[in-house]
Amino acid sequence: MNAKRAVFLMSSVLFCLFVLVGCSGMAASKDERALKLFDAPVPATSAQFPESEPSNTLVFDRELELLYAKSFSAKLYENGCAMITLRNSQRFLVVPEGQPAPLDAPDDAVILQQPLTDVLVSSTPAMSLIGAVGALDAVSMTTTDIDNWYIPAVCEAMGTGQISYIGHYTEPDYELIYTKSPSLAIFSSMLDNSPEVSEKLDELGVTVIRDLSTYEEHPLARIEWVKFYGLLFQRELEAQAIFEAQVEVVKGMAHNAPSGVTAAIFYITSKGEVYTRNSSDYIVRMLELAGGKYVFDQISPGETGIMKMEQEYFYAGAKDADFLIYIHNMGGKPANLAELVEKKETLADFKAVKNSNVWCTTPDFFQASATIGNIIADMSAMFTTGEDELAYLFRLK
Repeated sequence: MNAKRAVFLMSSVLFCLFVLVGCSGMAASKDERALKLFDAPVPATSAQFPESEPSNTLVFDRELELLYAKSFSAKLYENGCAMITLRNSQRFLVVPEGQPAPLDAPDDAVILQQPLTDVLVSSTPAMSLIGAVGALDAVSMTTTDIDNWYIPAVCEAMGTGQISYIGHYTEPDYELIYTKSPSLAIFSSMLDNSPEVSEKLDELGVTVIRDLSTYEEHPLARIEWVKFYGLLFQRELEAQAIFEAQVEVVKGMAHNAPSGVTAAIFYITSKGEVYTRNSSDYIVRMLELAGGKYVFDQISPGETGIMKMEQEYFYAGAKDADFLIYIHNMGGKPANLAELVEKKETLADFKAVKNSNVWCTTPDFFQASATIGNIIADMSAMFTTGEDELAYLFRLK
């Protein structure tokens, strides 16, 4: 090989080596850049920055759904607050635990800061609903003595001292109330008959709510007040479940009774006076939902509660009724049919008495507001079965 050819070959080899090394370096640089891009921190997004505190104002979310109740309403807000308005125009703003009152809370609304503790409950139907949602541990006082309670959980709580009797609602123990400093007192509308009690509680700084469920005409509206207590005691889901369960119980009751079956609801005082339920009373509606027809469905239309009835009119209207329902705890407690007839001898002529179809309410009949659907079911069973003992009714023999 001559010198020129050797130099040419050497130059070619060196050039190729240079190209290969250069390409390798470029490739490595490209890979390194790719790795650096892969490992680079991801640009921060808004979600990675600390969230701002929710605005402490009332931003409307929705209305509380109510199917039957007309004596209260509630607006629910995005921050968890609830504005409850009663038919007497009282307004209460329920504020969740650990959250300050909203900056734009209305001046006329009473602030109820959860959790509510040492609550005073004077209304027996209210106590039933509070117990049903599992909030009985928030109650520490009542104006009904243990001997007049027929809700087992309440009797147990009074027996252990968790709930104390503080005297009749017209003369409560104000010193004890002051000592316990309840966050809330729940009374029935009967408190309106004792304004001095209301004034004294106001002096002590006690917030008073009037349970107006007794103004509701439809039985299911009274059950729906469980949603009211669900809001107060942070038991909304429990309240909804209780309401729905009782509605389901009632749905199948309307056509269970024989067509045209009639009934009268009454009691007799120690003076021999007869009282019946007005035609728009909730117990009459319960009877109708159970499939029965009230024999006095034309008296006092639009009126609830009871009325004194002339004995001749009662005799004419109820003599041929298929069933008689006697309010046992209000009209004395006859042990049998003979004792009932002693109260009013003309009852011996009644069809229901002759057929042993006289039924009495149990002591807890008016306290068990959380299970009104089951009471309606008992009325339906009264019409259709031969049982003598039901949960809320029993037959006089």
